[in-house]
Amino acid sequence: MATSGDFTLAIDMAVGTRVSVVVKRTWCLPPEKFQPSAVDADIVEPVVAGHEVMPESLACRNAARNLFAHVVVEGRELAVASLHATPGSSRAGVPGRRHQLVHEWKPYFHGALAVELRHLQLPFVFAIDANEPLSETVDRTEFHWGDGRPGVEKLRALLGREPVHRARDLVRERVQHGIMKAESADVLASTYRLRDGSLRRFDQLWATPEFEVVDLEVRLADSLAAGSDHALTLATLAF
Repeated sequence: MATSGDFTLAIDMAVGTRVSVVVKRTWCLPPEKFQPSAVDADIVEPVVAGHEVMPESLACRNAARNLFAHVVVEGRELAVASLHATPGSSRAGVPGRRHQLVHEWKPYFHGALAVELRHLQLPFVFAIDANEPLSETVDRTEFHWGDGRPGVEKLRALLGREPVHRARDLVRERVQHGIMKAESADVLASTYRLRDGSLRRFDQLWATPEFEVVDLEVRLADSLAAGSDHALTLATLAF
């Protein structure tokens, strides 16, 4: 834990280090990056009728739910990101149709972020409340969007078994290597409890191959007892 370059990443919170850090740049993807015309230029799928243009209010919401930073840790440069997807059951706030569900616009958040991460030249780590997947094992990931449904390729591009970026899913990796045990037959680690009591792993940590996982914890019971609706997912990583 005290070796040079160690740092801890807490989902939806912060990146904390045991050494000095210089922040060179921070950025968020702007609203226009989430528009279907922008995302579909890189991840080609059919556009669902009536969803050709994302409402400005939803595009702005997406822009406020992603944060990147280019940092220097003891001379080593890396990028970190905190991401929070809007649930498909949320309201898009379309003028004249205030109560329209996000539905088919949801995957454009994941797709836009996948494109951004694919072009990052730095080693990077990202934490995300993805509101996905529906179920999973070490060998498969099933999203709320089934095979062939427009949008599923955008989800796969960010969170699938073969994403378009270089990072790997840290929990999946540890389960695959026998370091952690899968929570159940369709959940690798529980980070969120639905109203019906069923569990999902909506909160995920990913990192590129430059990082070694020193330790990783998922604390759902403690987090629920403390009043949160999501598990604290905590990883200690080292270059």
